[in-house]
Parts: sequence; C-alpha cells; structure tokens
Amino acid sequence: CLLAYCLRITEIDPIRHGLYFERFLSTDRMSMPDFDTDFQSLHIERVMQYLSDKYGKHNVERICAYDKLRPKSMIQSMLKALDVMSHAELIKLTKELEDDNTRTDPEYIDEWWESLDNERLIDIVGRVEYDLQSFSKALFQLPVSVSAHAAAVVIGDSQSDLSEWVPTQFVPSSNRIVTQFDMTQIEELGFVKLDTLSVGTLDTVADCVDYIGYDPFEQEISEHGSMQYDDAKTYQLITSGYTDGLFQLSGGTAKQVIK
Repeated sequence: CLLAYCLRITEIDPIRHGLYFERFLSTDRMSMPDFDTDFQSLHIERVMQYLSDKYGKHNVERICAYDKLRPKSMIQSMLKALDVMSHAELIKLTKELEDDNTRTDPEYIDEWWESLDNERLIDIVGRVEYDLQSFSKALFQLPVSVSAHAAAVVIGDSQSDLSEWVPTQFVPSSNRIVTQFDMTQIEELGFVKLDTLSVGTLDTVADCVDYIGYDPFEQEISEHGSMQYDDAKTYQLITSGYTDGLFQLSGGTAKQVIK
C-alpha cells in the first residue's frame, strides 16, 4: 500500500487511513507480493513491446495457460470417441451440465457423477460397455490444449535468455512464443510474474478524457494526496446502485453490498 502510494499508483494514503500491509504480513500467503498493472485493451501490445525493448526480447515471454479436462468436456470427449451420437446431438445433450470450476480435487469426480440428474445422459452412459466414471477419474484435469495466458508475463535475467531457464513453445492460436510452465510453476521456480491486465473501464475513461479535452501529460486533475473522501454526491451515486462502468463496483455482488 505504501509503495503504491509513493509511486502514485494510488491516491489513498495508507498511513492516514490505517491500511495495513496484509499481503506482506499474512502467513497464509506464501507467494511473492506483486502489482497487477491495468492498461487499456488497445495498448496491451504496446506494453509488451515496451517490456521487450527494456529487458530484451529473449527475456520477456507470455506465460502459458493449459485448458484441462473438466467433467463436461470429458463426457463430450468420451461419447464422441465411442461414436454414440452426432456432434450436434452431443453438444445439445451436455449443454446444461453444471461444473464447479473451483474444484480440482479427485473426490469431485465421484460427487459430480452422483449429482448427475440428466436422465437421458444417464441412460446413454449406462448402455455403454465401458465404465466412463472410472475413465473420467483418470482423465480429470489432464491438459488438452495450450494458449497464451491473457495477462501473465515472466521477465528473466538480462544476462541470459529466458529459454535457458524455462522451456518455451510456439502457440499458433496466439501466434506467439510462451513458456511451457504455467504461472504456478513459474512462481515455484522463483521467477516474478507480472500481470498486465486489459481493463475495459480504462477504455471508457480514455474516451471521456478525449471528449473533455484533458491531457494527463500536460496538467494534473489534483495534487497528489488531495483527493476528497467526503463528497456527498459521490456517495449518493454509489449507494443508488447505478454503478455500471465503475471499476470494482459494477458487479452484481458489489451492487448488493453498497445499496
């Protein structure tokens, strides 16, 4: 918090408002603290180019993301392999299947099969000569495809190419070279992960700035640390629930809390 304030990433004084450095103090978080840097979606490639120019094109890579088999995709893949029905029928049959994407433990598969209530699907699975439930336990969470992570970037040592420390690969779908390790493995190896997030709200802010003719490089909206926190009209707007387009306040949960 204090570093973000000193670098003018945020205008909120953490000492004045008693904001603790919880990311650094929490014993439950063993990963290195980092900043998520937000950019306009139109400028993400410019940011990547800047990082490559600054640290060397062989030292900056996107981190890969693996698409892994989940219950729904496993059912589709197994029934497709068995040629039980046409692709169109298969997609229609499995369209409404639910999946808790937060669950990655092996026990989830048995729980998922027990909760399955699609009678037609249960009937089809029951008539297949193979034990699809047992197969699904072996297939669960296996990677099936790789892509470039939407935000995660790793920066290596400028004294040597990143590929000397981390295996890389070319991903045709993204038309870029990415690491073969995902972001969890990258952090376990001791590398620092940088998240360059594309935020649509910043596109809206940029459009507003252009509309009013404000140039952030020539003038300041306010002096650092002079932001007011007791503006009545601002709080009236927030508590009204009309917060579409307001960063962190436009989601359904946030609206329920602030009303």
